[in-house]
Amino acid sequence: MTIIIWDQEKLSVGVQLLDEQHKKLVELINALYLLKENKGEHVKTGLSKLFDRFKDYSIYHFKAEEEYFSLLDSKAVELHILQHKHYLEYLQELSVKVRENNDLSEEMLFHLTDWIFHHILSEDKKYLNTYKSC
Repeated sequence: MTIIIWDQEKLSVGVQLLDEQHKKLVELINALYLLKENKGEHVKTGLSKLFDRFKDYSIYHFKAEEEYFSLLDSKAVELHILQHKHYLEYLQELSVKVRENNDLSEEMLFHLTDWIFHHILSEDKKYLNTYKSC
């Protein structure tokens, strides 16, 4: 069972590298969901480690995305970078909570999922559609 199903037609931003990285983020969110639902004893240590992998991969992806976007328009990428920064601050806060509570609430999982969908569909696509044609 998964919480997010990758839909190439809807979620693709038209840049293979970024699409592959977005898919990986989706896979990690799905893995978090499955581990949370499993509720086994290994969840206590596994959830925190998996969440850190998600956070680290998000950092890696945002860096790659920002580098690509800055090639298109270095001035307009500043807002996008700020959005990434705020999300990473949120992930850091969640990381502490996950580690302390050995849990990831439904609300936290929903926010991770919602942010990824919104960011890809609204922000990434808008940016690429605006500046790729320039």
